[in-house]
Amino acid sequence: MSKIIKNGRNETHRSFRSDFMDIRKNKWLFTATIMFLFYSILESLDCVILLLIILKIMPNLYLNWLFANPMIQQMLQNYTIYMFLFFIGFTSWRMISTIGLFKNRLWGFWLGLTNLLVTIVLDMWFLPIGAIEIFSCIVIIVILMVGYYDNQQII
Repeated sequence: MSKIIKNGRNETHRSFRSDFMDIRKNKWLFTATIMFLFYSILESLDCVILLLIILKIMPNLYLNWLFANPMIQQMLQNYTIYMFLFFIGFTSWRMISTIGLFKNRLWGFWLGLTNLLVTIVLDMWFLPIGAIEIFSCIVIIVILMVGYYDNQQII
């Protein structure tokens, strides 16, 4: 922590690096944060692909999924812009929670946990392809919980 003197008072300022070093002390939370970061990056790539589809630069390959739900295929074909906006919102939510986790903030933990639970519920419409995402969400939730409740006793 570095001290900043402002208006004659000492104020404590934590840098991103010191917060990042704090999260590295808990290997479970750090592992979950790294997994969440990769998950956020993959979600961002989905947003880029949907943008390319909207701009007619790339064909809509989502329609050719072997196991895709017909309702989702219809939404991707007819309402691509709305799916893009939904993906942007969800990706932003995931990125903000990832930053909170990296900064070792409790709000980042709860935002991330909520995001993962909502993802599990929404991925029911993407079955059987969504099963992979549901499994990865469950793994991240378990690792987050182990990291958060590390050595706490039950009673």
